[in-house]
Amino acid sequence: NFMGNVSLFDWDATNKILVPRGDLEASGASDVECFAIGSDVFLAVGRYFDAAAFSHHTSSMMFQWDGAAFLPFQAGSDVFATAGCRAARHMVLDGVAHLLLLNEQGDASPLLAWSGAAFARVQEVPTRNASSARVFD
Repeated sequence: NFMGNVSLFDWDATNKILVPRGDLEASGASDVECFAIGSDVFLAVGRYFDAAAFSHHTSSMMFQWDGAAFLPFQAGSDVFATAGCRAARHMVLDGVAHLLLLNEQGDASPLLAWSGAAFARVQEVPTRNASSARVFD
């Protein structure tokens, strides 16, 4: 129903089980990708649908780990604007961290690059009706 959140879990190594940590408010989430850039840990959330606006045109989300919780990162920025995002994929190209937000709706998907302090759009990759991606280097 696109109204749920992203659930987070911790690994309990003693009991060998996943233990609920809490939720991130991210309605319409279709995929998550956790990755590190240096010592910074990020969680990208691809959003497929915005139920409140009844639209596939929405903003996917980025969170950064502060040592205790994931906090919104670059919130409100149009850099994460997507159209029916089905997948978020982190990759390192020529030594630079990138993120592909794979859109099912529309004709292209944004490729973002890490500038050292923030993500910026660097390319619109042709991806009509895409639902998954893998990058091979």
